[in-house]
Amino acid sequence: MSTRRRLALIAGSAPLAVLVFLFAAWGIDTAVSGDRVVRNVEVDGISLGGLDRGEVEAVAGDLSDGLDRVPVRMDGGSRQLESDALAMGVRVDDAGLAEAALDARRGGFVLARPFRWVQTFFSTEEIGVDYVLDREATLGEIDRLIGDELSDPIEPTIELRGTTYVATPGSNGASLDAAEVANTLAGELRPDASEYEFDIDLVLLEPELPSSELTDLADELNAVTANELVVSIEGFGSGVATDDEDTEDEASDDETEGDDVVTIRPIDLRTWVELSAEPGAVGWSLDADAIGEWLEPRFTGLGDENQQARFNVVDEVPVIIPADETVVCCDDDSADRIRAAMEADAGEVELATRVTTSDAGVAELQALGIIEQVATFTTNHSCCENRVTNIHLIADEVRGVVILPGERFSLNEHVGRRTSGEGYLPAGAIAQGVLEAQVGGGVSQFATTIFNAAFFAGLDFIEYQSHSLYFSRYPRGREATISWPKPDLVLENNTDYAVLVWPTYTDTSITVSMYSTTNVEVTDKGRSEGSRGFCTVVTTFRERVFSDGTVDNDSVFGVYRPAAGRDCNNNPTRPDLEPSTTTTVAGDGGATTTAGDGGGETTTTVGGGDTTATTAPPATTATTAPPATTTTAAAGDGG
Repeated sequence: MSTRRRLALIAGSAPLAVLVFLFAAWGIDTAVSGDRVVRNVEVDGISLGGLDRGEVEAVAGDLSDGLDRVPVRMDGGSRQLESDALAMGVRVDDAGLAEAALDARRGGFVLARPFRWVQTFFSTEEIGVDYVLDREATLGEIDRLIGDELSDPIEPTIELRGTTYVATPGSNGASLDAAEVANTLAGELRPDASEYEFDIDLVLLEPELPSSELTDLADELNAVTANELVVSIEGFGSGVATDDEDTEDEASDDETEGDDVVTIRPIDLRTWVELSAEPGAVGWSLDADAIGEWLEPRFTGLGDENQQARFNVVDEVPVIIPADETVVCCDDDSADRIRAAMEADAGEVELATRVTTSDAGVAELQALGIIEQVATFTTNHSCCENRVTNIHLIADEVRGVVILPGERFSLNEHVGRRTSGEGYLPAGAIAQGVLEAQVGGGVSQFATTIFNAAFFAGLDFIEYQSHSLYFSRYPRGREATISWPKPDLVLENNTDYAVLVWPTYTDTSITVSMYSTTNVEVTDKGRSEGSRGFCTVVTTFRERVFSDGTVDNDSVFGVYRPAAGRDCNNNPTRPDLEPSTTTTVAGDGGATTTAGDGGGETTTTVGGGDTTATTAPPATTATTAPPATTTTAAAGDGG
């Protein structure tokens, strides 16, 4: 064969060889990268060449993470919600991206594929990104937005602030349909979105209760609880009006005061109110149990002895005597009666009693903690005088009084005004600094005796006043007088247990004992004397050691005139008293005070009266510190 022919043959076979090489190279490369993306395939500028399916999906995940920079704004008119595309569940379609990347530059006519393969060395193919919505994530984010940005409606409220009922208006809430928001966002998805913004329909949520109803209720409650309410018991009342040894003006024999009553303060009424604030049932009622618990101990001794469990003291030990049946305050309709009186602004209400078993009365008394003597005090007097009759009468009135924890006991309120109609006799009493006979004279000896028993029982003194002239039968500076209506003797039980007051007497002495659970050890720490003008001020110091180790120091005092009929400026207390007058204050070892003739010099001689006091064992129950003591001036004070 000629050279020329050979050259022609070679030249003619070269293209075929190239094609064979091209197909061979393409086949080898395709076989090697069969489950990976071919070279120079990109998505969003990220090269995918040589990546397998899992790696491409990982790239898709990275692209999804970047959607936290794409804001989503939802306009609800009165409320706007904001989030981002990632939080709202927008995601890159990772499966779709992987399929598109793996198929890139692999399809088409088979004979043309090697030529497209060659192009992969010289050009780049960009894969488009598609988005899908993860609806579970979308609904979760909407729930979060509702919780953070929207709200349930706020119901109106009513509450007692201090002494006033105040209604607070409610407010609307808002919500939205999460599925509807997801559908809207799904329709907005696009690959070139730099933000998503669309309208949403907020659902207005209104309170179930109208604010106006609670405002009206507050106004009603403020009106019906604005005034005190006086309570009496049907068929029971002392009919007692008593005059007092220390009252300047003597009461008439037939003067009476009416039934025993208690006064309910507005704040007590408010604590019994129970509110109903349910849709269709806005209103109020009274707590019948709370009313019974408050009233029952304040109305004791109802019925005769066979109808009331009661205390007795046998050999200085308190015992409970059960009743055949127990009459107590109050009947089951008490709440209804009190409410009717409140709504009518009647100012008073009469309640009925109810009868319970004797066991009920005993259990209530047992729960008071009255188990032992905690203090006793005795003062002495001469026998068989009018004042002794008066002392015995007031002692009988007080015997069996129970002072509940935190409760105050007023001697005047309990006994009432002393009158001859109740058997009180004329006896010595101090009026305007002068001793004279008055109905009920002498009962201040009882006041001093119960004062000292309370002193050693560790009770608090809320109100008291000493005699204006000193009587030796009383501890100097540690005594009290009583008059009507003032001065009064008011004690407060500052312990966790009730206190039973139990006076006893002989022809020549009066004793007041107190029974409870021992909770404090009391010591008289001595006294000091000072002056207030011409008057002498005697202060007695008391130490109380409570069961928790707390120590409290307080004091009581008495102020004594320079002489009978003289004030602290040494002036006459009455116009008819001349400076030269000599006045003698007598009675059972009492003080004798003589005013000098025009010189203002006074001489006081003290007689010999006896007092004895017994205190309780060391404390077992802690009590709170006492409130400040107050004193009240009066026209007269007793002997």
